[in-house]
Amino acid sequence: MSRRGARLFLLVTALTMAAAAAEFVLNPPEIGSVKTTSDPRWLAARIARHPVDWAAASALAEVALDSRLDKRVAVWHAAYEHASILAPERTEPANGFARAAFFHWTELSEKDRQDAVAAYAPQLRDPAVFRRMALPLFELTGDLSILHRAGPPTEEALATLISLALTNGRFADYRAFRGELQK
Repeated sequence: MSRRGARLFLLVTALTMAAAAAEFVLNPPEIGSVKTTSDPRWLAARIARHPVDWAAASALAEVALDSRLDKRVAVWHAAYEHASILAPERTEPANGFARAAFFHWTELSEKDRQDAVAAYAPQLRDPAVFRRMALPLFELTGDLSILHRAGPPTEEALATLISLALTNGRFADYRAFRGELQK
């Protein structure tokens, strides 16, 4: 390649890169550069445009029950299922799904409540999450067995369950947890 040809090649390359950079600045990609909102219609439209946007689906699961949509419970379930299929190893889909359920607990059917707790249960294996969420979940559900099954197998988790059982007059549970702790 001649010296003139090399200069021409470098000039064309520089112009192409400058044009690509200008296009990126003027028209940034929607995914990753646009914050999701709490407007369920906007989130649904975004998912329609970008079906693999698991973050938008997680956000829709979190806000669907707050909306005035006709089939808000169906949208809540569908958004969670969509997000959890797209991001099975991420916690955001289950967090959004469960958080929405916790704030609308009395409006949900028993099956919807069970689905929310089942979605959130794997996160309770983390001792820090269990420590922070055991009391609020017990106050919401009134069920120590959920916490016992989902909680981490640590002495601290059992001590938390013992304390909850004792302070709430659940003496049979208290004796069972105390016996388990002694083992």
